[in-house]
Amino acid sequence: LFAFAVSAQADEAKHGGQVKKIGSYEGELVVKGSDVHLYVIKDHKPMNPAASMSANVRLFVNNAESTVELKPQGDKLVGKAASPATGNVRAMTTLADGGKEVGKAQYSLNVK
Repeated sequence: LFAFAVSAQADEAKHGGQVKKIGSYEGELVVKGSDVHLYVIKDHKPMNPAASMSANVRLFVNNAESTVELKPQGDKLVGKAASPATGNVRAMTTLADGGKEVGKAQYSLNVK
């Protein structure tokens, strides 16, 4: 039982963001300034996103909305927001593989 409890913790945020279920995956969304990163997790293990994966993130900051397209880069999907985000940030994230949507998730982040 203890081993199971430890493995259940595998999907905690490892990069200072927030982890949510996105279809059959999980994703940790991290926003730092204008950098937007999505770490993809499959079966409780971090994975390098396939070249065919992408994400669309709608950011809501201080009543302003912007959209960021994320593309694979190393161990994550990355993109740049039009302006740096601080404070309470809400994000609606859509993950796609090969242009086909695999899931959506809503995030609420406190960006310093």
